Amino acid sequence: MSAGVRFGLLGPLWITADEGRIDIPGARQRVLLAALLLRAGRPVGVSELQTIIWGDGGLRRSSGALHMTVARLRERLGGALRESLRHTAGGYMLDVDPSEVDTVQFEMAERLGDKALRAGEWAQAAAHFEGGLALWRGEPLADVPAPVLHDQLGHLPELRLRIVEGLHEARLRVGSFSESVGELQTLVLLYPFRERLHWLLMTALHAVGRRSEALEVYRIARAKLTDELGIDPGLELERLHRRILADDPDLARRSMPEPTVEHVPAAPEVGVPDVIPRQLPADIADFTGREQQVHQLRNLCEAQLHRTSVVVLSAVVGAGGIGKTSLAIHVGHSLRSRFPDGQLYASLRGMTTPARPVDILDQFVRALGGDPAAATDSEDATAARFRTLVADRRILIVLDDAADAAQVRPLLPGTTSCSVVVTSRHRLAGLDGVARIDLDVMSPADGLTMFERIVGTHAVAAEPESSWQVVRACGGLPLAIRMAAARLVAEPGWNIRTLADRLADRSQLLDELGVEDRAVRTTLAVGYQRLTAEQARAFALLGRWTGPDLSVEAAAALLHRTVAETDVILRDLTAVHLLDSPSPDRYTFHDLVRVYAAEQPVDGQTAAIRRLAGWYLHCAEAAMLYLRRSSLHLDLASIELGQSALRFADRVTAVAWLDLEHANLVAAVVCASGVGAADVAWQLPVVLGNYFLLRGRWSDWAQTCATGLAAARATGDLEGQCRVLNGLGNVLMQQGRLVDSVDCLREAIEISRAAGITSNEIGALSNLGYSYGEMGDFDSATEAHLAALKLNREAGDRYSEGNLLSNLARVAFLQHDFARAISRCEEAAAVFLAIGNNHSYAMALNNLGEIHSAAGHQPAALSHLSEALRRHRALDNRYMEAGTLINLGNALCMHGQTAEGHQHWQQALEVMESTDDPRTGTLRSALAHVTPQTRELTL
Repeated sequence: MSAGVRFGLLGPLWITADEGRIDIPGARQRVLLAALLLRAGRPVGVSELQTIIWGDGGLRRSSGALHMTVARLRERLGGALRESLRHTAGGYMLDVDPSEVDTVQFEMAERLGDKALRAGEWAQAAAHFEGGLALWRGEPLADVPAPVLHDQLGHLPELRLRIVEGLHEARLRVGSFSESVGELQTLVLLYPFRERLHWLLMTALHAVGRRSEALEVYRIARAKLTDELGIDPGLELERLHRRILADDPDLARRSMPEPTVEHVPAAPEVGVPDVIPRQLPADIADFTGREQQVHQLRNLCEAQLHRTSVVVLSAVVGAGGIGKTSLAIHVGHSLRSRFPDGQLYASLRGMTTPARPVDILDQFVRALGGDPAAATDSEDATAARFRTLVADRRILIVLDDAADAAQVRPLLPGTTSCSVVVTSRHRLAGLDGVARIDLDVMSPADGLTMFERIVGTHAVAAEPESSWQVVRACGGLPLAIRMAAARLVAEPGWNIRTLADRLADRSQLLDELGVEDRAVRTTLAVGYQRLTAEQARAFALLGRWTGPDLSVEAAAALLHRTVAETDVILRDLTAVHLLDSPSPDRYTFHDLVRVYAAEQPVDGQTAAIRRLAGWYLHCAEAAMLYLRRSSLHLDLASIELGQSALRFADRVTAVAWLDLEHANLVAAVVCASGVGAADVAWQLPVVLGNYFLLRGRWSDWAQTCATGLAAARATGDLEGQCRVLNGLGNVLMQQGRLVDSVDCLREAIEISRAAGITSNEIGALSNLGYSYGEMGDFDSATEAHLAALKLNREAGDRYSEGNLLSNLARVAFLQHDFARAISRCEEAAAVFLAIGNNHSYAMALNNLGEIHSAAGHQPAALSHLSEALRRHRALDNRYMEAGTLINLGNALCMHGQTAEGHQHWQQALEVMESTDDPRTGTLRSALAHVTPQTRELTL
């Protein structure tokens, strides 16, 4: 590359070459160029570039879109630069010298300036700092719309401030006090919490004879720090303040006091050999993602260089295989120039046989060139020798896999020139002043990039969907992704489809994720083997649960322990990252950890699952009392629940609990069926029917009914069969599957009669009549409803009477007999109002409004529908709210208020889209063809 080529990222993106400036007009081309420049001379994966350019949806685009963007950028670059942009096995790369990029030059200027400053070469330091600042043209990548890239450069504004501070210190060192005062006064106003700026300004003001102003600067700084941050000024700012107050004669010589807030003296040479340990293991060549965590950890480590009183201790915590060690080592290598006196590394073996602190200390002392500890030396004596050797040295210390706080404390330095990074599966709550970085699973995009870097871009490009399936099977766990890729490399006869198919078998999943001496199962076993017997039993039982998560109360039912005892167990499992707690008092597994937990042998798993499913049944029944329209006549007394069922203060809390737990309630039906608890498996969908109707959860309702029906049939339970068939017929009707609905309901009626369960026969006849009506068989519909009404009047069930009157009104309405329909509907509304059933009364008002609208009685229609809508919203009944909004929109349009009517239709679609309402697609399609003249929608 020509010596005249320069790349600018510190401001708007620009390139200068021998022939002049090269403009890149296309936004995507600028994003691509910036991404390649930030990794100049190294390849960037195809999937990573797609994500950078097009965001989260980039991976769904074909690679052709990226190839086209690359081709256009090549054309724009021209000349020799065109050839430097090339495709490699690892993706695309811009084969240029990184030193030609201004961000690299900028960081180098800071490092060289800082080194000269520490060496006392003031003029040279100033020259380096000034050169760095000259590169800054404004916000980095100001015209490049790529948030991911902006995050990667997020540390540069802080670096610029350090350069500015270093420049002013260098100038003050050579006596340029007056020139710095004005600029420092402005900087202090802009950055009121940077103590080094206050220190520099106080020094400059005092040096030019403005002692009172220097003291005022301190007063303002102290007030700011105390009032807004709740902290006192640092030691060096306090010391300078005292010296100015005391009118220290050394400060009157127009010179800089020693030491400065920033400056850390070089390591003493007397009695300590010139040994620079470089103990970090090799960095991982395919380290991927974690940009935010890398930036955060780098900042924490570098912050130590500006502290004068407290050691900055950083803890990277997370589950086994999550990449804690990789992150610490990667950041450690990137900070080598910031810690010129070396890097110390030790594996503390916290999850196996924890290393003794005295042995680690001895290892460090030897690495630093000190005499090895004698056999009689105590831990305290060896720790003191270690602290002496690292005092005033700039050393990065990485303590990997710590067992607990007690193991770490003796290994900490005593002075502030060192930075310490600890990795652990524990949160190390016993360590004071720890800045923690919680490491979670990788994003799907980063996971795919890692997989691509290991197996090759061409392999992933050839099988993109299979590659996605592999990454999804690994659940974002870096170790699992690495092991999956290693399996592919180790099996030359496999392609990615083969690997994806093998990982799809959950019973063999962990067997596939291992190569030679490394395996996901081994990593998980390390944590499991350290559990107590009680914790191990809980871990295994929790792994049998297939729901998305569990509350503490639900887990207590599963484990047959008190809530307090269960809380302790769950917290212990969370502490070692065998369980996750995404929100207070709720717990879940990573997918691979769940598979491992389910592999562990445990007694009493059938009874445990039955207890938990029974607990959910009792809690659901308690919640449904606020939604119930009539008694279900179920006998739940024989269902063991293992823990007291929840009670709910009102309808709002009951529905909120049902919303929170609905996926677990569905899982409870499946789990109950799986352990032979047929009575729980069929009763849960019966209990939850009104909730599913309330929220329009048709797929959940159908699934649970089908599961409960199979369980009831397997045990010959006639009551269970007829009750679940009635519910299944209802949901099939709601989904528009009318023929299937009729078949279900006829079978429900036959079994109800055979078993003598009149209440269920009435309900099934009512639902059957409704289905017939929707099919247009009005005679059969009327016959079914009248038969149900006759049985019901003998039984005396007022709710069912109102329901049947509503259904008869519906049949009359479909036959355009509006007078009869209104009469029947008014009778039904009166029944519901008399028995206090607000839900059904609101539905009756909706039906009345719909009938009046069809009959041309628009004022009456608007009145009934508006009141129905108000009541549906008060009851949070989204399904009926959407239907009423459509009816109200129709009535408004027929009344001449077309624009307002159309708005109501749009609101109905928004409500439907919040559920799995089967009408959503039809309404969306209908709205797409609405014109200003459209006056009615029918679904």
